Amino acid sequence: MATILPFNNVVIGTLTVPVGEMVRGSGQITVTGEDQVVTTADGLMHYRRNAVEREAEFKCYGNYTALNSDAGNGVTCVMKLNTETVISFTGIVSAVYKQEDRITEVSIDGE
Repeated sequence: MATILPFNNVVIGTLTVPVGEMVRGSGQITVTGEDQVVTTADGLMHYRRNAVEREAEFKCYGNYTALNSDAGNGVTCVMKLNTETVISFTGIVSAVYKQEDRITEVSIDGE
């Protein structure tokens, strides 16, 4: 089962999308991986997820196509919830501007 984490502002490379520029509730990170359960000698069960893939998506007001990463090159992405960092990873960023809505849809595929 995937873990889904919210965020409301992001730093991609040197560019920042602040809280007020993101469409409220659109920031979502999905972390998928391999789950493991380990039982120790004292009988306690420890659950662990080895993250294999991270994906993030969000929408922001205005034209943020400058967030696009160079073809095949990853960029450092830091997702935050207010001032707390939720997750940081290197990813390929794709930003598409929807002229009719004046909104940029951003997706990030990471490692």
